[in-house]
Amino acid sequence: MGMWMDDASHASDFIFWMLGEPVSVVAEIDNILTTCAPDDTGMAIYRFAGGEMAMLFNSSVVHAGENTTEIYGDRGVVIQNHGDAPSCAVPPPAGAVAVKYFDSQDREKGWQDQSLSIPSSQGERIQAVARNILDAYKAGTPTVTAREGKISTGMILGAYESAREGKRVALPMG
Repeated sequence: MGMWMDDASHASDFIFWMLGEPVSVVAEIDNILTTCAPDDTGMAIYRFAGGEMAMLFNSSVVHAGENTTEIYGDRGVVIQNHGDAPSCAVPPPAGAVAVKYFDSQDREKGWQDQSLSIPSSQGERIQAVARNILDAYKAGTPTVTAREGKISTGMILGAYESAREGKRVALPMG
């Protein structure tokens, strides 16, 4: 296991938090530009019981990025920009927006800026996330359960299995 297990697991946590436990996955994971790890890039499509789908793309070999999270729903769109290591590695353009959304039931407002700050570095971004998790753990109220960790890990392992076998894999794996 390589960078997919290391980095995509964070996105799988988010997908699980947003949509619940998926019922299947189809994926491609491989080395695209390097040979220093078992894999450097991967893409998975997760399917959910209600018909929803989530696409997870993760690569450790991109030089820069802008939009790091996109959510398309029945009422609108949310886009997060400059929220990962590649996008924090390059200064954002003037007027860059961290998080914006479009509500289809409020079209006349167009894209709405959530006025959140863009981290100046990957370290600043991680520090902001880790502080809350550590504080909750020290207080005896962890924000993530072992069951949730198992599901997220299963999502990643299922993607590896799909890529290895070249077919859709049912989740949770038996």
